[in-house]
Amino acid sequence: MEPIRITVEIGEQDYRSIMYFNLLFRKKWFPPLLAAAALFSVVSLVRFAVFDALDFSAALPSFTMLILIAAMLGMAEFSIRRFVQAGGLKNNRRDMVIDENGIGAASNQRETPIKPYGWKDFTNAYELKSVLLMFLNTRQAVIIPKKAFTSEELETVRKLLAEKLGKNFEKRA
Repeated sequence: MEPIRITVEIGEQDYRSIMYFNLLFRKKWFPPLLAAAALFSVVSLVRFAVFDALDFSAALPSFTMLILIAAMLGMAEFSIRRFVQAGGLKNNRRDMVIDENGIGAASNQRETPIKPYGWKDFTNAYELKSVLLMFLNTRQAVIIPKKAFTSEELETVRKLLAEKLGKNFEKRA
């Protein structure tokens, strides 16, 4: 396989999609649990409003759950905006090389990548709607916007990820 050389620049929307994926969708069991908790809370509040309007203590756990869900989403959005306003996405343009050995920073002076991550270094990878997200551990990931690839390169990288990571590569677009 011929090495794929790309230039990567992560935008605000890329960062936002990664943040929400990590918060809400990385664990497959979390979205149904969150939806069930929200539905249960809404049903309980409706029941309270219609039947038990005098006993607020019965609705307090449901009301608290909805507030906590809203607070979690609000804090995520606040964190994203603060990161972007603080310049967290400035000067993030970098050249990368993807080959049979892994992913690394590109250099014009060398044929091989600098500080490469071998495929065995990745614990899992996800293809989202706009990015490829490859985790080195639970808190570190290599992020590559799909717009950095041509369609042929993207298909090659998909096959490479499926081959090298097996069941640890998931498409979640």
